[in-house]
Amino acid sequence: MGGIAGAALVYSQYIHAIDIFEGGRAIRTQGTAGLFATFAVCAHVSADNRVVHALFANSPLRRI
Repeated sequence: MGGIAGAALVYSQYIHAIDIFEGGRAIRTQGTAGLFATFAVCAHVSADNRVVHALFANSPLRRI
């Protein structure tokens, strides 16, 4: 629920800039998708680093 609220807040703050960037009102492309989502760049991360991240960076989440 928090993610949806956060995306709505970002959209409400940037709607005019998005309209200008994408060419007008009600024209939506994937050019501004990065504002609302994050994407992993696995091509630049080695397999060893992904394992370390999975084991150690996510360990606080397992304790909940």
